Amino acid sequence: MTVVELKDAQLHRGDGSSIRELDSQKLMRYLSWDRELQIVARPGGYPDPEAAAKVDAAAKPLAVRIVQERYPGLTVTSQSHSNPGFDITVRDGSTIVRYVEVKSRRRKTVGSS
Repeated sequence: MTVVELKDAQLHRGDGSSIRELDSQKLMRYLSWDRELQIVARPGGYPDPEAAAKVDAAAKPLAVRIVQERYPGLTVTSQSHSNPGFDITVRDGSTIVRYVEVKSRRRKTVGSS
């Protein structure tokens, strides 16, 4: 199937089963409750890689502490940045009991929403 055929097959046919073109104004109304999501949803709205790396670097140690509190007595290990799929493992001896993926986002100031 060519790209043109695939796109044509996914166009809205009015039957409720196909993909519709994105209405960016409607999307912004749906996301009106969260300004950060509105920024990301706009073209070019993603943070620059350097800012994203700083946010991730700050979030991971906090996540490790939370996981350690949730699983006392187990070994919590932060994975390397290049590890695909998850950021933290929780082990009971040599058995992995949990894989944890850390998701983070930036706030303008501490305590703001």
